[in-house]
Amino acid sequence: MPEGISGKKEEEKEKEANVETNQYSNDEIEIDLREVFILLLGRMWLIVLVGILTAAAGFAISAFLIAPTYESTSKIYILNKQQENTVTYSDVQLGTQLTKDYAELITSRLVLEKVIEDLKLEEVYEGINYEGMLEKVEVTTPTDTRILSITVTDTDPVMAM
Repeated sequence: MPEGISGKKEEEKEKEANVETNQYSNDEIEIDLREVFILLLGRMWLIVLVGILTAAAGFAISAFLIAPTYESTSKIYILNKQQENTVTYSDVQLGTQLTKDYAELITSRLVLEKVIEDLKLEEVYEGINYEGMLEKVEVTTPTDTRILSITVTDTDPVMAM
């Protein structure tokens, strides 16, 4: 048979196969919800077992592998008052600018080393230094406020306070 004729026959066979495939892909699939529900009820023991095992694994991980951390936050309101009875706009503006300065000062080496010395933290934490204390202390200043938030994080609730 000449090549041109056999090539056309192969193309016709491919077209027929594609038509049959399209007919099958256009069929609707019907799902009976009652059968699905009965199937789920039959496997309810497995669903409950997986839920209990997942909850137990989550509890075990959180109870035995993850160390609890405690936070204590103190907030300071900063206001630079130049006169005794009244507060001026410049006092408020200066207070807003001072919060950023105070935030930097609180986390400075001099202040944190003084805190370690005054609270005798060397006795509680052997070898604690400025870097170790700096990891425990976070100072934030919410935007456009005169409030300074100092947060201490520790694994010991008493030391976090």
